[in-house]
Amino acid sequence: MADEDSAGHHDNRWGVRIPLGVLAKIRGGQGERLAKIRDISISGCFIETSVPYALGATVGLSFALDPDNPQTVTTDAKVTTRTQNGIGVRFIYSDADTPLMVRRWIASRSPAS
Repeated sequence: MADEDSAGHHDNRWGVRIPLGVLAKIRGGQGERLAKIRDISISGCFIETSVPYALGATVGLSFALDPDNPQTVTTDAKVTTRTQNGIGVRFIYSDADTPLMVRRWIASRSPAS
């Protein structure tokens, strides 16, 4: 079931959300821009941006999960939510390695259950 935030927006992501706070390159119809990823889950992330990306738009993302590790996540994502603070996106993985890398990183930072 989707979560709803205090502003009444639905979040369709699933999985544990981990704060991230790294810059991402976003490639879309408005060129390439830098924006901050606020949090991430295995299925997507929230990106703080003032650019009004259209709901349903596909954007390209590149970002490092850890500033001390140069390994970069590169994937496409679909804009599923817009707020005045940014956009929520659902990852569109095109290979098996990228989601595995994200899942491992999240698991290494998730609180023990």
